[in-house]
Amino acid sequence: MGEGADEEEDLFNNLPDVFLTYIVSFLPATDAARTSVLSHRWKTMWKYSSRLSFDQREMLKSLIKVYIEKYDQNKRIELAMLRREIPLKYANAFLDPIARAALLMKSTIDNHIGPLKNCSIRHMLESCASGDVVRWMKKLLEKGVVNVSLELESHDLQNISCHLTIFGEILCMPFDVLTSFKVLELKNYYLKTTLSPNSHQVLNTLTLNNIRVESNDFENILSQCSSLENLTLKKCNLFGDGVKIDSPSLKYFKFFDMTVHKMLISATKIEVIEIGTIICYNEDLIFETPNLHVIRICNDVKNLGRHLATRDIVEICSGISVRHGCMRSIFDNLVTLCLDLDFTNNRNAIALSFALKSSHQLKNLQINNQVNMDYIYNGGVTDQNDNACLPYPGVLFWEKREPCRCVIYQLKSLCIRGYTGGEFEYEFVKYLILNGGVIENITLWFLDDCSWNKVVATNCLLSYPKLSSKLSFDLKPGAIFARKYSGSFNKWVTTLR
Repeated sequence: MGEGADEEEDLFNNLPDVFLTYIVSFLPATDAARTSVLSHRWKTMWKYSSRLSFDQREMLKSLIKVYIEKYDQNKRIELAMLRREIPLKYANAFLDPIARAALLMKSTIDNHIGPLKNCSIRHMLESCASGDVVRWMKKLLEKGVVNVSLELESHDLQNISCHLTIFGEILCMPFDVLTSFKVLELKNYYLKTTLSPNSHQVLNTLTLNNIRVESNDFENILSQCSSLENLTLKKCNLFGDGVKIDSPSLKYFKFFDMTVHKMLISATKIEVIEIGTIICYNEDLIFETPNLHVIRICNDVKNLGRHLATRDIVEICSGISVRHGCMRSIFDNLVTLCLDLDFTNNRNAIALSFALKSSHQLKNLQINNQVNMDYIYNGGVTDQNDNACLPYPGVLFWEKREPCRCVIYQLKSLCIRGYTGGEFEYEFVKYLILNGGVIENITLWFLDDCSWNKVVATNCLLSYPKLSSKLSFDLKPGAIFARKYSGSFNKWVTTLR
């Protein structure tokens, strides 16, 4: 037994340093530094890891806990603000445990030898008020870090004075610092910046999560970031009269879980847009993206209040929304269209047909039909007016549609997830089989609780005459069955009887 243990230990110790530093890089920074006591070889191992991860509250956990119990949040922020105002050489006189943790983080970064490429920091409210956050950022720049994630931890606002809360949440990031990291993620801040020339800006990917920022400041950041290609906004509050997404180099834009007052997306180089749940009026969302190649609309909420459903966004993008009659379709150069869409809704079918008609270059269509299940199970009510908008039964909709140019000459693949075998889905797939001139693949992922009769009926689609000689069918089992048992479609069908 002992000999086997020795062999196992030898195998670990014989790993090259590059492997060991890679393993260490996944530890929190304080734990990584503690590995230096293991042996002489490990003494400086952590200093060569490519990544550091800090959680300020965990660094001096017991001391910080006592400090928080002794002083309320208002007092702690006031002391932190005092540290910001006094010269650094006198700051040691005001080193409370939170400040000591901040200093320890700075010291850890200082002592790192490199090459350090990635750093994530989760910190407390006081470190914004004291200015420590910006000092960390500048130190990371000196170390050549290219990927930074900053997060202000969640905090209780009820017992904090309003003006002190602002000082604790405001991140005053100099523009030359903001744009000098290749990848930057910010979470839970009130962001402010002052524009200044930065000939060395390299910011390529910016992710803002739960960020408050004035729309004018945000527009200035975008317009001046000449290297920005990827932008993600989640739960952000862009307060002002509206915001214009206009960046000279932007190629990818994702926004979700947001309330939008007015948004104009006007970036000629954008190729990919992803949209999640948005609260907005139809007329307040405008697209001017003529080179769009991929769009993903990842929501299909029932149109309650100002929530935009998938069909609303499709109607806007297609240029058919009544309020945007003058807006040109942005689907002209679209190659891939991904939608969360409820097939049992007639108005959704109409929106999809307009999207196909507007998409002259579309090759890939992906539809998730399972999006409204939770809503329905929780007592949601379908808007019956949506299913009364046709002069004939909705199930005949696709049979009566003339095939558009996209379906005949361009569309190569269809994938439907959450396929129930319902008549609306059935008729749409049948429409593509009969009219798709160049379509090569149709993939259907069934729901796990789909009935055996519906599966058999879907399988009968194979008997229809195919317009495209290259068309192949790929029927997939329910997702839960496939994930749990890695079973084949035929094996799954036997479980339905």
